[in-house]
Amino acid sequence: MSSPLQQQPASSATPCLDRQIPFPPRNPTDRELRWWQLTLIAACLLVKTVFVIVAVWMLLVLITNWGILSGGLLVGFRFEYIRIGPFTIERSGKVTQHWTWHDLASGVTLARPASTKALRWRFCFYIAAGPAANLITAFVLSRSCHEIIPCPQRSGWPFSWVPHSWDSSTLFPLAPGLICWTG
Repeated sequence: MSSPLQQQPASSATPCLDRQIPFPPRNPTDRELRWWQLTLIAACLLVKTVFVIVAVWMLLVLITNWGILSGGLLVGFRFEYIRIGPFTIERSGKVTQHWTWHDLASGVTLARPASTKALRWRFCFYIAAGPAANLITAFVLSRSCHEIIPCPQRSGWPFSWVPHSWDSSTLFPLAPGLICWTG
């Protein structure tokens, strides 16, 4: 007759984490975290979270404005400048910086038509290329994300929805004398 509780050998590289064996007892010399340590950890996580949100936002602005620039070049417009956040790249290749609050979270692409032939449809294509770039990016991410890392199927939604909420808010001037930007 065999004993009812026989210890089976661990078959995993991490048997504690896989709950094949119990956790070891806690070390009595370890102390609980103090309030200032928890505050420091929370502050670091908050700073890191803000940094990641800003980085993702600037990536969204970059994709939108790259799409608008590509659309403008495809319809025969002349590139003048592109501004992503505080950095502006002009036609001559000159890079400048503008550190204002508005410039930190937005982007602008300017391409001018070389001729007036079919201008309305060319402008429509020029403006629609930005949202199209975001939708294409969202589609590619939603289809290929699960092959790289495990993630939900609809993980590309920020690339399609977030920039357009900003774009639609910049179509209308918020005060007299402001310029309306698209993208």
